[in-house]
Amino acid sequence: MTQNKNDSHSIEGLSIYFIMLSVTNLTAQPFSRWFEKRFDISLNEWRVMYIIALHPKISQSNVAYYLGMDKMAVSRAVRRLLKHKRVIRQPQSGKKREMSLSLSAAGKQLYNVIATAGALREERLQKGFKPYELEAMRDYLNRFHANARTMSEDDDLE
Repeated sequence: MTQNKNDSHSIEGLSIYFIMLSVTNLTAQPFSRWFEKRFDISLNEWRVMYIIALHPKISQSNVAYYLGMDKMAVSRAVRRLLKHKRVIRQPQSGKKREMSLSLSAAGKQLYNVIATAGALREERLQKGFKPYELEAMRDYLNRFHANARTMSEDDDLE
């Protein structure tokens, strides 16, 4: 559906930030309908599982860093994942207080179910884009991500 400037639902004229936010929200909406109810997993828990699957034996603070999430939100997600036996927490070698996180067998099984569905949705989202356009988008998003990392919470308030 092509959007017209006069369409009350048009995103034309919105900032890039709000367009990215809208795309994120639109792609995340079906999660609760498909997975949250069926598997008793929240979107934040899934995001934590995704990072743990990519980086086994990762620390909780590094999960928060990768996701750009508040440490307390990650902590709550990890607690629930541990409760449901989807994650294993073990002491990190050489570090007394730091614990590493890995997916349990049940966590890996659930990860495979959700990741497979996610890959299909990502494929649909990328429909109509040429490979070079997707590479350019990845480059742009990586630069946005790097810029966001350098911003402090108070940057916008000064």
